[in-house]
Amino acid sequence: MKGVFSVLAMLVLGGSAALAGDMTISSTTTNGDRAVSERLSVADSRLAITQGDVGCVVEMATGSIRMFDMARREHFETSLQELAAYGNRLLPKNKLARKIMRRMFMDVAIKKMKERRTIAGYECELYEEEAAGVTYRIWATKALIPPSSFCETMEKIYASACPLGDPLSPIYAAMRKARAMPLSITLSGTRVSLVGTLSAALTNIEQAMGLPAPSSSPPAEEMLRSSEAVEVSLDPIPDERFQIPPDLKQVDSPFAKKKGKS
Repeated sequence: MKGVFSVLAMLVLGGSAALAGDMTISSTTTNGDRAVSERLSVADSRLAITQGDVGCVVEMATGSIRMFDMARREHFETSLQELAAYGNRLLPKNKLARKIMRRMFMDVAIKKMKERRTIAGYECELYEEEAAGVTYRIWATKALIPPSSFCETMEKIYASACPLGDPLSPIYAAMRKARAMPLSITLSGTRVSLVGTLSAALTNIEQAMGLPAPSSSPPAEEMLRSSEAVEVSLDPIPDERFQIPPDLKQVDSPFAKKKGKS
């Protein structure tokens, strides 16, 4: 599952918007001091993402998702529906706890800034948001319009892949409304670790119940991740790009509900 969910995009000549057909976007994704190559392939009803040794193929019309790991020589099948159910099972059953935890991750304010920047020949507008201690800077262009289902699909993937709703989900909702394609995404700041976040959520719940607050604060960790497009092709995408590499062992989906568990 590592690194499977990611994005980016770009390139068309001229200043007027163009409805894209097939697009293949190559980018470099950096996480700390580690950089990997990423490729996003988008067609009318399908998209494929590869990042290093891992990748996925998504049928946007049905929500079917096939993921693979070349290093482990494995692949599995899942769906947007299964991801959403998995995320829902990870949330606490207590309604107050759910509300507090979602608010901590999803108290998001997306702002369209005045800055402009040219990326690979495209004028981009800057969008910013802050959530859970992270600043997201997204440069997007309206010169290239993705298929209508692309941003909607990415929005659902991010929202359902994280039980608390990934902050990138509302960004793709904003991109869908703006009819824009993100070319660069940077995440920076101090993000409270998962253990610390859960601890903070439990603290808020205890305070709501009138219990004393703990004396220590949750731990925090510095983070910096970025991804920026470096090349794009509008040539027709070969069908094999949307196929799982051969000779991989099929394994059970880690998102499937285990038998005997509620």
